[in-house]
Amino acid sequence: MKLRLLTVSVLGGLVSFTHAAPPTGGAYASDPQSEYVQDQTSEGISQANSILCYMSNTRPDAMVNLGRYVAFIDESKCNSSKADASSSSSEGGGSSTSYTRMSLTSTRESASSAQIGKGHAAVTMGGSTPAYVYIYTSITGAPTSTNTNGALTMNLAALPVAGGSKIMRGKITTSASGIQFSWISAAGGGGGGGGSNYRLSVSGNDTSGSGVIKYPDSTGTDTTLTFGYNASKFCRNDGTNTTCFSRSKTDAATSVWRYGVYTDGTGARYDLTQPGFPVKNSTTGEYGYASYWGIWLPTAVTDGATLVSLDATPVNYTVNKTGGRLTKYSLVTKTLDDVKKVPFNFMPQTTTAVTGGNLTAYTQYEMYWSGTAFVATAKMDCSSGTGCYRQLLSTNLTITPAQLNSAASMSAGGNTNKTGVNGWSQALGGNLMIPASTLEDASPGTKTVKYNTQSVVSPGDTTVPATLKCARDCPTVASIQTLTAANATNNNTSPYTSGTKQKGGGTPSADVVTYTWDSSNYTLKQNGVATAITNSLLTGAGMSLSSYPRYQGGIRSGALVDATGTNWNSGGAMDCQGASGTGAYFCDFKSNSLTTFYVWENGTSDYQSATFLKKADNTFLTFTPPQSASFLVPDETKFGEFAGANMNLQFNGFGNLFGIPGKCFRLSDNAEANCDRTTRYVPAFSIPENTSTSALGKVTINDATKWIKYLDREIRFKKDGVVGVSGYTLPTGITLGSATDLPAALALSGADTEDPSSSSNSNYAGSVQASDFFKSPSVIHGVVQ
Repeated sequence: MKLRLLTVSVLGGLVSFTHAAPPTGGAYASDPQSEYVQDQTSEGISQANSILCYMSNTRPDAMVNLGRYVAFIDESKCNSSKADASSSSSEGGGSSTSYTRMSLTSTRESASSAQIGKGHAAVTMGGSTPAYVYIYTSITGAPTSTNTNGALTMNLAALPVAGGSKIMRGKITTSASGIQFSWISAAGGGGGGGGSNYRLSVSGNDTSGSGVIKYPDSTGTDTTLTFGYNASKFCRNDGTNTTCFSRSKTDAATSVWRYGVYTDGTGARYDLTQPGFPVKNSTTGEYGYASYWGIWLPTAVTDGATLVSLDATPVNYTVNKTGGRLTKYSLVTKTLDDVKKVPFNFMPQTTTAVTGGNLTAYTQYEMYWSGTAFVATAKMDCSSGTGCYRQLLSTNLTITPAQLNSAASMSAGGNTNKTGVNGWSQALGGNLMIPASTLEDASPGTKTVKYNTQSVVSPGDTTVPATLKCARDCPTVASIQTLTAANATNNNTSPYTSGTKQKGGGTPSADVVTYTWDSSNYTLKQNGVATAITNSLLTGAGMSLSSYPRYQGGIRSGALVDATGTNWNSGGAMDCQGASGTGAYFCDFKSNSLTTFYVWENGTSDYQSATFLKKADNTFLTFTPPQSASFLVPDETKFGEFAGANMNLQFNGFGNLFGIPGKCFRLSDNAEANCDRTTRYVPAFSIPENTSTSALGKVTINDATKWIKYLDREIRFKKDGVVGVSGYTLPTGITLGSATDLPAALALSGADTEDPSSSSNSNYAGSVQASDFFKSPSVIHGVVQ
């Protein structure tokens, strides 16, 4: 019997698995889909959904009576905060995968017996406390058409690896009559009192029922919501107002968190040519995963270590861990109309009057090209002191190409330069450049725009120029070494030279920094000398990178451009004045017009060092980088301002299709809103499902059609009435739950006969040690190996 996710907004019961009508057969037809209702009550149940996501993807149903096994769970795919509104200020991008390791048994004595799960998870709680989670699960009934919840009881407890008091206790029970959930965790994941408490009770089935939830909301305020539902409506009360919603899927909005991509004709799953794969560290015995984004192991892998693939015919690889990461940016050229309605972020350099108001200098706006003008719909607000959030404009701004050209202009070397637009687009996967010549043209839609694709440079890549130059944010050994604890209070301390730090305009030629690229040793050197810019500089004596919030995420250079040829000559490509220049000043933004340039990154985190696998013949294994996936948004009203846009999405491997723009929605009524700590930032629309009469759910990758269907999506009900304390009668058949229905609160100390971490209890999960997690994984996020 397989565990199911709670929706607890009934919200429709538990996750339902359905099949889309495929254009062909294969995995397109057979891969299951999950959907769940997202509601304000879901904020309080996200912890339970995360837990059940982890447990469901250990596949206890497939491992019954097969002995102890290890499962790896992809943390990002069960992340209950993936829709955090703070994401609205993030530019996204790929990152290394991180897994939670679980060591489990799944047993069943007979067909009439309960399925018992026992075991442990190795986790970090509170961001810094290594802990073991003790798990005991008893499943006595699988989900059915009449009991969509199934029947299970799950008890959990967490103890610090280093020893000490219990830091978490949780319990989930489901049955035909409802769901009960209780959870307590210590403050910060450490011992002692305080911490978070969640409690939930739901009575009923998919058709009707009621419930109550008590939880700390996103601001830390203890919140109680009561709710009730019938076949057509769902209503909840926050203590002041009752808000009702339609349960109709036709009225609802959706956001998809995972898409499946399938080959045209056969319907087979489509994946990267060289995707990631599980590996074993032959020295430590630990198991992990290697991919384009790096290597994940419980203990960070060291340079020179041997990793063994877990294929039927194992292959040995030698780890080549560098002292930084060099990324290549390659230019893509299209017309402005090719990216019509594709949103991008842009920061004006000059305040400019436009229709509807002003474009204010140094404020980041979200806008798009409509086909006749630019339209700004939102801006980033960084005045709250709690981060930067997307804010809707009260009135959209309409901007002519000439006005945008004026707003983008900047001064350099005493002259005003028409730089064109240098923005960023999530849908295009990076920088977007609209040249001044395009904005000045009588038919700008037919003229050029440019953006860059990215790929990590591999060792020994001889296409990288041996000499590179930098005009903005150029690190040197000497400047990095100023980042010491003694200098942490000096706001001017920087890992970049004083002549290039944040130099958006012209950099005097004397301040341009020259580097040498050592391809065989994957090292960036200054002027060819032995002293190199490596991560080890950031961990030397006296270094205090953690004292500088601006640089805690690492150090990134500006554009590194080929120093040979004419790029850096008077009138060359990097000259601020272009062909008419004198060579006195060079501008970093000019690199956006080059076919290629590079960026060097350093940091103290493992992912800030490029890590490669060397084969026996001393060549390097090349993982396939993310691929561009073109999606034509249907020209339908429900897609809003994105209707008709040609989105450039990023395919990072099966189940990972990214790049759809995001918006924020209020928890109270699911309406679009300004982003802040109380809203959710989610994909603004979903790729439509294919039906017998509509085949719009497809993308183009490498000029070939690939079919799309959702694998994991949320549904947000449409508001259907708000009621104050006076004069409203609930819809027929709906009764709200009561706080008296909540399950008893759990405790971190005292008698607890169901605690799975206590050896005196019958459901004790057993003793645990680090070596329990060193077996080869039998399951990797729901996929049996």
